[in-house]
Amino acid sequence: MNKNIWIAFTVIFLIFACYHFLRIRSRIEKFSKTGAVKSINGLSTGYVEFVDSFNEYIDKLNSDNKKLNIITGIAYLATAATAFFSYFVSS
Repeated sequence: MNKNIWIAFTVIFLIFACYHFLRIRSRIEKFSKTGAVKSINGLSTGYVEFVDSFNEYIDKLNSDNKKLNIITGIAYLATAATAFFSYFVSS
């Protein structure tokens, strides 16, 4: 087997790792409570409660996505290191 394939794998996995580390900063924006909300039989209160609940959900998604991208980036770095090590031990 050609040893250079391990260098190619190393580069590919490093690119994937960089992608996930860059994605750590991306966030889903929250909804704002501003705007013209008409109160029809108390529906405006339900709207505000919905926005608050939905924003909590978005916060959880952002937190989970950040953790997932960190874990994935680290896993790709470990994979790249394994591929780079394989370059030296392959015959």
